[in-house]
Amino acid sequence: MPSSLRPALLAGLGALALAGCVSQPAGDLATLARAPADAKGRVILLRGWNDLSPGIDPLAAEVRATGCEAAVFRHSQWRDLIAPLAGPRRGPLILLGHSFGGDAALQLAAELGRAGVAVDLVVTLDPCWPPPVPRGVRVCRNYYLSRGLRGVLPFFRGVSLDLGANSGAALTNLDLNGSHAELREPDTDHFTLTTNPHVHAAILADIAAVVAAPAAAAR
Repeated sequence: MPSSLRPALLAGLGALALAGCVSQPAGDLATLARAPADAKGRVILLRGWNDLSPGIDPLAAEVRATGCEAAVFRHSQWRDLIAPLAGPRRGPLILLGHSFGGDAALQLAAELGRAGVAVDLVVTLDPCWPPPVPRGVRVCRNYYLSRGLRGVLPFFRGVSLDLGANSGAALTNLDLNGSHAELREPDTDHFTLTTNPHVHAAILADIAAVVAAPAAAAR
């Protein structure tokens, strides 16, 4: 192994060793039936592998402060969310996921699209093995960190997204190691990307733009 890769590998293995100490509870599906009637929109947030997404729950609290409903789930729960999200709703539907949760958000969006349910916004943070952005997604924003470990430790790097067949999504890839380095902080990595205040502010702006759009009318 090249010596330049060893520090990153050791850091990754250290994070894995600590993974069992930070796991959080699974999301409660029943909360989706108790959504506030006056919520401006519904935001579903999906944590990454073993809940190693330290900033996702705080981000959900910030989203709630804007007047939107926000519910947090594990990435492995995405299939359980299809039926609850396929019913009538008021305002936009927004899916957000980190790492494996980003992959799951796109998978969930694809299944909802097959059910005829549009997703107004998908936000991904360092997705690992993402499928293409599916048909039925209106806007997709991908915040990721390109890195040299791509393909070696696929869960410690992010990748750009591609549009799927017949997808009309407005897709933006934002590489914090490249074109959007202004969003990165010195300690930003695959995990702290979720706690980065610049990224939080950008995501809240993404959500606000979708909530204000005409397509967000009740349906």
